[in-house]
Amino acid sequence: MKNSSAVQMMLHCFTRPTVSFGGSGALPVAHHVLTRMEAGGRISHSPKCLVTTPDAATEPGLNHLICPATSVDPTAFPSKSGTTDLTRFPIADVHEDFVVLIDAPDTRLGWTAVLRDAEDDIVFVLKDPKVLPVTMHWYSNGGLTTPPWNGRHRNVLGIEDGCSGLHCGHRASLAPSELTRMGVPTALTLNPAGSVAIRHVIGTVQRPVGWDHVAHIELDGDLLRILGSSGESLGIRFDGSFFEGPV
Repeated sequence: MKNSSAVQMMLHCFTRPTVSFGGSGALPVAHHVLTRMEAGGRISHSPKCLVTTPDAATEPGLNHLICPATSVDPTAFPSKSGTTDLTRFPIADVHEDFVVLIDAPDTRLGWTAVLRDAEDDIVFVLKDPKVLPVTMHWYSNGGLTTPPWNGRHRNVLGIEDGCSGLHCGHRASLAPSELTRMGVPTALTLNPAGSVAIRHVIGTVQRPVGWDHVAHIELDGDLLRILGSSGESLGIRFDGSFFEGPV
């Protein structure tokens, strides 16, 4: 595979991990990234075992996806139009939808990549799926009609990696649920004498010519590899111990 010179255009935000010291009980957590797509784009993910929506829509009547519903195929999720491909953005006009993607159990690196057409770039988000086992997507396209949005919040995708329940709040995230019955934790356990670290990476790179989606992202030692639809790859220098390093 050939490395593209577009790697030199990367803007990155590789920061120290978010760390919690001490505490007791359990705590649901999430990191929230928002990206806007003026003319839409393509969304790719690390392997997921299930995609689901909550019991009720976040904006009742303005949802396009069926609530509740599940699918093992993100390209064919139950919706008001029959099925909808969640890997293409936008998914509908004037709507607000929330969906949760659950990482496959053997996934080593969790990732989301958004190829934005008008912006001609790739936004990518990396996580440790053992700590943040779900990725929540907000498809927001004019469906927030109350102040301060007033229908103006359009063409926005939220990428929220977390360890929490299905948009159900703190107390519900600590209770048994469909996710916990599947073996998916919905809160981090705190240790009064210990610490918890959440390592998250947000980056962007110019889209190489000919790419229409991201096929895969992987760590190879101290190299982060982004593989594209054309068979080429970007090689980006990366601290390979970042997701395993000390607090």
